[in-house]
Amino acid sequence: MLLSKRGRYAAPRFAQSRLTRFAFLFLILSGITAALAEDYPSRPVMLVVPIGGGGPLDTTARLLAAKLGDAMGKPFVVENRPGGNTIVGTMTVAKADPDGHTLLVAPNASLTTNVAIFRKLPYDPQKDFIPIAVLASVPFLLVTGPALPVTQLLQLIAEAKNKPGQLTFASTGIGTVPHLAGEMLKSMAGIQMTHVPYRGLAPVLADVMGGQISMAFVDLAGAMPLVSAGKLHAVGVSSKHRLAELPNVPTIAEGGLPNFEAVGWNMILAPANTPPAVIEKLHAAVVTAMAQPDIQERMKTLGLIADASPGVPELRNFIAAEINRWGAAVRSAGIEGSE
Repeated sequence: MLLSKRGRYAAPRFAQSRLTRFAFLFLILSGITAALAEDYPSRPVMLVVPIGGGGPLDTTARLLAAKLGDAMGKPFVVENRPGGNTIVGTMTVAKADPDGHTLLVAPNASLTTNVAIFRKLPYDPQKDFIPIAVLASVPFLLVTGPALPVTQLLQLIAEAKNKPGQLTFASTGIGTVPHLAGEMLKSMAGIQMTHVPYRGLAPVLADVMGGQISMAFVDLAGAMPLVSAGKLHAVGVSSKHRLAELPNVPTIAEGGLPNFEAVGWNMILAPANTPPAVIEKLHAAVVTAMAQPDIQERMKTLGLIADASPGVPELRNFIAAEINRWGAAVRSAGIEGSE
């Protein structure tokens, strides 16, 4: 041990020199990071939406782009890159330069169900991206038509048990949240039903109203006018809490299946290795934008719920938990590794 003249430990000169260099390097890197955040964005920012235009996710991205452009002084431009069950657009961002100028606005399928459905996914949702903020959650409404004239969940379950395999439930496609919600319902209630996939919501609603299909989980924007008109009956909502728009409709958990929850969500993410200061700046700007009253009202008309987003560490944990939860649903549906 080296002692100073006062008898205290003294680090060797070479160690002191190394510590000084590390401290100096840290200060330099901190300054560079701060400068990056201060100068960000330095050019237009592209928001990649991995599905086609016109739907709630695309609309959300465009509303957010306008708000961020106004707040941050550079254009935020939405680019739709559909294909491969969102894989094409998601890969675009995974391979982009990690400087915050190419971001992903994705549905939960890009980060959760795709992991289980595809045998070999060409990106890792947890390693290739940094979550910035949740934009909105997507609850669904379980509706029935004249083919299943029931008003309560327990009645529906009893009917399904009396007619095993005879009831049908529709969805907007295999592996979608409405499909997996139906599979969760089957598993938790111990009933047998036949899944009928469709291409789009309009034919689902038409066939439930027409009596060709017994029931379906559908998004709020499409279902609420028909429920209000008495053409569909709302049995329950798929979220943990009741919806302000339908205060008299119980959750499915309240209706007889405790712990049932099947809610989609939309999130904005950056490529891995994007500077933390840029992520922090984006997170703050996105949260502020999504909290504005006009955005909140527009989300309601889209059937979405725009809650305040947690921070990045919590979002990482959230994604990991959602991968496990939806993976279990995919396995229960028998479609694991089907693509």
